[in-house]
Amino acid sequence: MFTQGEKILTGELASLTQEVTPLPIFDENILLFFNVLSQRLRQNPETKSYPDLTAFAFWCRIKNFLHLKEKWRQDELRLGRGLTFHVCPGNVPLNFAYSLAAGLLAGCPCVVRLSSRDFPQAKLLYREMDSLLRSDFHSLIPFITCFQCEHDHPILAQLSEQCRVRVLWGGDEAIRQIRLLPLSPRALELTFPSRYSVCAIDAAAFLNNPHPEQLCERFYADAFFADQWACTSPRALLWLGETTEIKAAQSILWERVEELCLQNGEFLPVHAVKKREHFCRMAAQYPEMRLAGKSNYAVRVTTPKLTPKLLDLWTGDGMFLEASSHSLDALLSILGERCQTLCCYGIPAAVLRDFLLRNRPMGCDRIVPLGSSMQFSLNWDGIDLIRSMSRSIEVLNE
Repeated sequence: MFTQGEKILTGELASLTQEVTPLPIFDENILLFFNVLSQRLRQNPETKSYPDLTAFAFWCRIKNFLHLKEKWRQDELRLGRGLTFHVCPGNVPLNFAYSLAAGLLAGCPCVVRLSSRDFPQAKLLYREMDSLLRSDFHSLIPFITCFQCEHDHPILAQLSEQCRVRVLWGGDEAIRQIRLLPLSPRALELTFPSRYSVCAIDAAAFLNNPHPEQLCERFYADAFFADQWACTSPRALLWLGETTEIKAAQSILWERVEELCLQNGEFLPVHAVKKREHFCRMAAQYPEMRLAGKSNYAVRVTTPKLTPKLLDLWTGDGMFLEASSHSLDALLSILGERCQTLCCYGIPAAVLRDFLLRNRPMGCDRIVPLGSSMQFSLNWDGIDLIRSMSRSIEVLNE
């Protein structure tokens, strides 16, 4: 099947030429594999250098997976649909790991095509997974194959025709190109294209918190992951409350964010120029735009109104649209289908539920606490991954 230019990272080529029988969801051997992987990663001193790998190791421990398993009806018979083919992006190093884990928990053999970018934390994870497959978990080799290849490699068409579920992550155009490759008639397709996220903070609640610096660090963790290019990274911030409260909260937040950028960020002059250039484009079209603060790390553009067109002019690398209001209704215009996550602080869950039920936006599939935007869930972008990649078998009694 593989013929030219491919690079196998885990698993074996022969695994893709045989029909592999799917497993039940949350199969015990799969849970054990991830638990051992979690232990090895957490014991490896190299892991500590990569917060995203540390987070994955914590997420895939058996205690968490057993908790997820408990959410499923025990009397429902579900088996994996069959081979799942995952195409993962190049901007989030460990996106592939979560997609792979979801497929395996759904009982499916998984083939994962990764981008050609070589991230050190991903290399470490490949090495640990392949080591386990070559030793105590040899029986799982047919279930885990990760590889790299060019975007026009013939293997992509072969796997698309062979798979039962195709899972596509990445930019809109990259997904469009893969979708040109035909699927078998019974195959399903799950797509996770480019989206954006936003943040809403109640200024009074922010100021009343005894440790506002911790809230700043949580915002930084959400916003600056993957240089703000992850779909989960908020690019707009809405402050709720009175003007005096908002100004005081802004001062605390952005001062601490600046400190964190100086401590942790890799500052490139080209990014500073690019952000200023995009602000000029915004101001040329919308004269009411204002540049707030002098930082080249977190470039803040204040606006009286958040709009989809403004979000399209955003450029990443620490650029934020910032607005103020007394109501969440100020978010409505940007909660279209391209909006993925709303990060919140100080807004009661009942208020958020009422807001969504009253307005029923096409987007906003996740509402998470500040600092939690990158926490992976088996319900992603409004899609139940386990249910989608498995099939329910109905057993009727006489």
